[in-house]
Amino acid sequence: PLRPESALDAATAEYLAHAGRFAAAKELVLEAGLFEEGEKDGGEGEQAAAERAAEALVAPFVEAEAALSRLRFPRCDAEPALAWLASKRRAMSNPKANKGGGRRARSGGAARADELEFALLRARFSSVLVGEGPRAALRFVNERMARFATDQGSDRDPSQAKRYLDEILRLMGAVALFQGDDGGTDETPTKRTPAAAACGAARAAEASAPSLRRRSPRRLLPERYCDLFSRSLWDRAAEDLAAAACELAGAPAKPPLL
Repeated sequence: PLRPESALDAATAEYLAHAGRFAAAKELVLEAGLFEEGEKDGGEGEQAAAERAAEALVAPFVEAEAALSRLRFPRCDAEPALAWLASKRRAMSNPKANKGGGRRARSGGAARADELEFALLRARFSSVLVGEGPRAALRFVNERMARFATDQGSDRDPSQAKRYLDEILRLMGAVALFQGDDGGTDETPTKRTPAAAACGAARAAEASAPSLRRRSPRRLLPERYCDLFSRSLWDRAAEDLAAAACELAGAPAKPPLL
């Protein structure tokens, strides 16, 4: 922990770490000596203790920021975030990481991990559908999302499984009605990357959502599915991932200076 008597400096360092300004955050910890005297190991000097405190401050955010930078619009790449979540799922489900402890806390942590993973997969679905076609999107849902629709063998609440099922059925409707540049088939590979294609669709949806349905003969989807290509889908997923990283680090989702 940082020294409580240096509250302003500590809050500033925490803000810099949240903002991804890791070098600046570490420099502030070193210059201001923001570490507890009790944190020294044996004959460790102040410089070494300060460096260790600086690393401890930024470490939880460095890995998450790498995933966030790929997740945020316009890169729209959910795979690094999904890999980060997979590596942290056990920690998120650990009762010690959840207030109250016990099975309820473990279930709550697992539920939050499920919600985040589903949000990331839903965002990734838009990339697959536009970039690779309906058949690839159908395989993606069957292989990576269908398991959310059952509560068997997990702590998942039946009502939560029902919500996931409803959303999966909606995605299936999007697959059935999708018509891309190739007329709705995926026989001809697209020249665009999936992320670039999805982001292009997002910009089109934001610019002309009311008229998407009338874009004949190359309309993408009926208007009611436009939110699947919205930038806000990626923004919310990034916010949720950042909040999960802060929770694991024992830090507030928004530092005091925000």
